[in-house]
Amino acid sequence: GRISGAGGRVRHAACPGATATRIRAPQRKTVNPRWMLLAGVLTVSLAALIIRLAAEAPPLVIGAYRLTTASLVVVPLALMRGELRGLTRASVVPALLSGAFLAAHFGFWISSFEHTSVASSVVLVTISPLFVAMAAPLFTGDRPTRRMGIGMLIALAGTGFIAYGDAGADPGSLWGNFLAVMGAVAVASYYIIGRRLRASLSLLAYVALVYPMAAFGLIIAASLAGNNLVGYAPPILLWMALLGLGPQVVGHTALNWALKYVDPVVVSTVVNAEPVIASLLVWLVLGEAPTLVQAAGGAVVLAGVYLTVSGETAAARGRKQHSPPLEGGVRGG
Repeated sequence: GRISGAGGRVRHAACPGATATRIRAPQRKTVNPRWMLLAGVLTVSLAALIIRLAAEAPPLVIGAYRLTTASLVVVPLALMRGELRGLTRASVVPALLSGAFLAAHFGFWISSFEHTSVASSVVLVTISPLFVAMAAPLFTGDRPTRRMGIGMLIALAGTGFIAYGDAGADPGSLWGNFLAVMGAVAVASYYIIGRRLRASLSLLAYVALVYPMAAFGLIIAASLAGNNLVGYAPPILLWMALLGLGPQVVGHTALNWALKYVDPVVVSTVVNAEPVIASLLVWLVLGEAPTLVQAAGGAVVLAGVYLTVSGETAAARGRKQHSPPLEGGVRGG
């Protein structure tokens, strides 16, 4: 048999009957997780604007193109690097379930744009921290600290201010708001499952399983809804492809990477900055200026995000440092 010595080098054990097991030294993260969170939320914030620009296509089709484009990027990379070899059912089944929740998230959320305002939709889908906070202690053991909880509540209060600013909503917006909330429930489930899987799966292996499953689910849903999957004008196809390359490949993958090192409540609360950034982008590109109430709510959201991120305790950081490394740990079998 063999065991690893200092620095991850392999030496032979004295026991002749021992099996060969390779232990890798823990890999140090080379990028600050908070910078990755920032990059992720900035890129994800482009999604609402791009969806508006691609609005000639049905919502489920937009989601299907988004995830299909992302899959065409990450799956070949995973295969070339051998990331999908040696996967176990214990990893694959939860990853596929995570993909189903991601498909549900985009299906609900993008559909909500047809029934309610962009501001309300983006705000309501970011209440996922409430659902993460309620479920995370049961499934991951992650418990928000008091400061994180205060920051989360402040951020959610800010999203309420933004939603209140959408005073001209018609009665039909209730259904759109419900769809956005269901999108929040789905993405909270996606975050929680991802937190558990990222302790044992590399990021590339994880997204190479999750994204195709989500794409497949949205393609089936679009087909059942009677939507055409082809025949769209080149500009619409371009916007849908950019939605997959930007917010999905760069944005969501950055958030997935951060889940390895950061509490899921922190990740999902940081995403509360999306309504602020998305409103600014829509203002700059489409000329839809946010109201004073929405601007005030945006400031409150950012304050809550800061409190939540800075509220990670030394104990929580120590817990993450003792979690299995990205590609390390004992490999048996």
